[in-house]
Amino acid sequence: MKQNNISVGLIRLVHWLIDEVILLVVIIIFIFSIFSIRQDKQILSQAASNQYSQYSPERDGGASYEELKRLNPDLRGWITIYDTKIDYPVVQNSDEWDYLNRNVLREFSLSGSIYLEKNCSPTYQDAVNILYGHHMAHDGMFGGIDHYEERDYFDTHRKGVLYSDVEKHEIEIFAVFEANAYDWTIYESNPVDMKAYLKELAKRSRYFEGDYDELAQYRIVLLSTCSEAYNDDRHLLAAIIKE
Repeated sequence: MKQNNISVGLIRLVHWLIDEVILLVVIIIFIFSIFSIRQDKQILSQAASNQYSQYSPERDGGASYEELKRLNPDLRGWITIYDTKIDYPVVQNSDEWDYLNRNVLREFSLSGSIYLEKNCSPTYQDAVNILYGHHMAHDGMFGGIDHYEERDYFDTHRKGVLYSDVEKHEIEIFAVFEANAYDWTIYESNPVDMKAYLKELAKRSRYFEGDYDELAQYRIVLLSTCSEAYNDDRHLLAAIIKE
């Protein structure tokens, strides 16, 4: 009888321990879920273009572009594509990795910044001027480039503006395409033959608008972001910089 009581007690103890372990696991999962949700919200908030809207050269009143330049001398302008969420300041310095995880105020941020290739002209005077941005959810940073895979979207969201420290230029998107991150035939700031460069770009393009001879007269800005397909794939927009 005594042995039976001990067995029953052990069984109850084991059941209690199992229940406690299950409860602990549930609590840990709940806490982790809350943390993940908060972290995701923070990342999305950091990637949102409206956090810098008070500094936009297009905005009247409030803080100014010049004030942002004083806060960060690495500022090299502003890129806006009309009727999209691409509306960001652009930075550049000699360390191309510096802004992968820093915002324009040089604070830690997983969404990073839109940055100009370190070897490109800070006033966008190269034949091809290359901007990089993370592919973030909800169209954050350059995540919205995905929409250009749809013909209607491509046709209706081609115009924008590019500011440097010294001037403002209208820009017009003429191609959406993919390339490997290490393909220097595309990531070349001053191609020897611009017409040949454009033909190569056209081969890779989902949509390409314009005549080679006419496009070759303009400087170009590339907007490059990661593709969801493969690690080294990049999704790009190409736009002419109008004088």
